[in-house]
Amino acid sequence: MELDKVSEHYIFKTRIELEGSEGDTGDFIVLRELSVKEMCGIQKFEEGESQDTTGLFEFLEEILPSCIVDSSFTKNGEKATAPEVYGAIKDSGSLLIKILETWVQSLPLAQRGKNNGKSDK
Repeated sequence: MELDKVSEHYIFKTRIELEGSEGDTGDFIVLRELSVKEMCGIQKFEEGESQDTTGLFEFLEEILPSCIVDSSFTKNGEKATAPEVYGAIKDSGSLLIKILETWVQSLPLAQRGKNNGKSDK
């Protein structure tokens, strides 16, 4: 396999369908899984004795734009960039929390933890 295809075939991605406050549907956001460095950053907050949710949200805010790989959003008729999408969604706390919860629960490591490290095979 060509190296430029590795991301397409082996990096886990989650498509999250969005629903607006008016019941609008059809919009979506696609997030890639975390890199090893990003996972280590999150583990610092999980392993800490205090529940530093502010620090965790600041960390997620820092990495989330780079994890957005696709969306249905446009700006002036052109596909919006990941930072532009993040800038728009972060203004809604409830939307951002929904996206983060859906994303984190869908990640392969979150699923493996539910099996106590046992393989699904």
